[in-house]
Amino acid sequence: MKRALFLCAALCALRWCSPASRARGRSADLPQPPATGATAQLHDAWDALLRAHVHDGRVDYVALATRDMGKLDRYLIALAQVHADSLPGPDRMAYWINLYNATVVRGVCARWRPGWRPDADQFGLFKAPIVRTPDGAMPLDALEHTVMLRQVPDPRLHAGLCCASVSCPPLRAGAYRGVDVDSLLDQAMRSFVNDPARNRFDEAKRTMTISRVFDWYAKDFGGPEAVPQFLEFYYGKPLAGWKVQFADYDWALNEVTPAAAAPGATPPAPASPAKKKK
Repeated sequence: MKRALFLCAALCALRWCSPASRARGRSADLPQPPATGATAQLHDAWDALLRAHVHDGRVDYVALATRDMGKLDRYLIALAQVHADSLPGPDRMAYWINLYNATVVRGVCARWRPGWRPDADQFGLFKAPIVRTPDGAMPLDALEHTVMLRQVPDPRLHAGLCCASVSCPPLRAGAYRGVDVDSLLDQAMRSFVNDPARNRFDEAKRTMTISRVFDWYAKDFGGPEAVPQFLEFYYGKPLAGWKVQFADYDWALNEVTPAAAAPGATPPAPASPAKKKK
């Protein structure tokens, strides 16, 4: 039974349907992309940026904005030229994950100031139409919930998408690619479930204190009753009958500590705040 959810998700990943209608709009967050084009080795640039600026799940936004914003913009412009519907299922899933995460990073760099958090301005980062596609722009919320999770209801996506907060699943220090997206999502979910900073399992008290992700998005995991069974698969031990409680969610930015930041880097100039999320 507990394998059925994953088999269903895997099958869905191979059957991406055409995107539903998307929110349109313009934003100063990202440059406008050319109308057409295609890029070989599409995710190489993003992979290099992640390896350079992600350290133990935290992001050096200051260094990225200071030194590599142009590279990030060019990568997002390249993604905006790709018609995702033309990609095979696994490549399409990798494309959407990378597009979401790269757009989040770009949005944070545009808004960064000391003390800024992803829940600022009533979650404006996730509501502004800053995701670029060949069909126009949409908010991050629409990409996640209207496009990705509606078309491919794979709950492991929640471990691959990073909302830039401390309690969110950490950003992977490497790009997702179609050839290994399935194994990488499995690895990401296993690491997330077994991370005591985000999920704790007290075997003596038979109590689990788990991330709010499993509360807010319970339906994606089969409903509240199915969450323990889902977690059991990744935790590796029976959880039936355990008490379930949810941990506080820390919306502080997942940035590197000042000591770990690149020496001599100066903060990016703050942009005008936008106007959600969990």
